[in-house]
Amino acid sequence: MLAIYRRVSTEDQSSQAQAAEIDRYLQRERPGQPYTVYEDHGMSGARRDRPGVALLLDACRSGEVTEVIVYKLDRLTRGGAAEAVKLIHRLDELGVKFTSIAEPHFSHGSPFRMGMIAMFGEVAQLERNNILDRTRAGIAAARERGVRFGAPPQYGCDDVSRILELRRAGYTYRDIARETGISKSTAQRLLTKRA
Repeated sequence: MLAIYRRVSTEDQSSQAQAAEIDRYLQRERPGQPYTVYEDHGMSGARRDRPGVALLLDACRSGEVTEVIVYKLDRLTRGGAAEAVKLIHRLDELGVKFTSIAEPHFSHGSPFRMGMIAMFGEVAQLERNNILDRTRAGIAAARERGVRFGAPPQYGCDDVSRILELRRAGYTYRDIARETGISKSTAQRLLTKRA
């Protein structure tokens, strides 16, 4: 059985344009073949909890569906190249053909299919590397601004004794913070707890 998947991002959009293109394709390439339509309305392709996709994948796993047809790959997934490659490979593993009407190079039978999927895999790796680079740069910049990461430091009796000693010697909380590296508010809190 063929499965048609259509998706629009907002409730006020219509999937009619996709439906018309898919109907033309079916009349030309698969006249008279039965099919089931799966749809998601008002949902981003990046969402993983789309009910239409979940039902479609269940039908693929159960063997009810032998081919998935979409107008464009981005209707099925917008999770980036990595998600697209993963989805196409998942369908391959299930023995389900994939056809993208507007992008025939991704479809079964295309001589360019494996090259395009490999290229998408490379793009996915670049996406992951870029995300990691941006994350590392953001963390480094935050550290330069004094942002601390991880669990807050634990202060012990020695720290409290040092703060108390400095306080008795007439140091202000600002001076104590400069001297010990413990923030002014933390020094006040530690002494308040002790009292």
